[in-house]
Amino acid sequence: MGIWSLLLSVKGAQATLRKTVSVVRQVRSTIENASAAELQDLRRRAESGDRLAQYDLAETYYTGAGAPQDFAEAARWFELSARSGYVKSQVTLSMLYAAGRGVERDFTRALFWIEQAAATRDAAALRFRSKLLAKMSAEQIAAARRLIDAWNTER
Repeated sequence: MGIWSLLLSVKGAQATLRKTVSVVRQVRSTIENASAAELQDLRRRAESGDRLAQYDLAETYYTGAGAPQDFAEAARWFELSARSGYVKSQVTLSMLYAAGRGVERDFTRALFWIEQAAATRDAAALRFRSKLLAKMSAEQIAAARRLIDAWNTER
C-alpha cells in the first residue's frame, strides 16, 4: 500500500469517526431529553399524591439513576409515600432513619416506620423490626410507642 492510499484510508476513517461521534452526540441528547421528560412526568405524578410515583421518585434520588443522587430528597419522597401507607416506603424510610442516610439517625423514628409496615405482616418489615429492636434502648422503644399511639389517634 502506497503512502497516498494510506492517507486516503486514514482520511476516510477520520470522516467516519466524525460521523459516528455526531450520531453518538445526537443519541445522547435524545436520551437525556427523554430522561428529563420522564423525570418531569414522574415528579408531576408524585406531586399529585400518587404514592407509587412518590416511591419511584424517591428511588430515583436514592440511586442517582435518572437524577442527581440526593439522599435527603429521597427521604422526603419516601416519607410522603410512607404516610400514604405504601409499605415499601415505610420499610425503606425506617432503614434510612436507622442508618442516618438522608435524615438524622433516629432509632425512634425508625421503629415508628417499621411498625407501620410490620402491621401488614410484611416479611422484610418483620425481619428488620427484630434487628432494630435489638439495637434500641427501652427509652427509645417507649418513645416510638408514644409516636405510634399519637399517629393512630390522629388517623
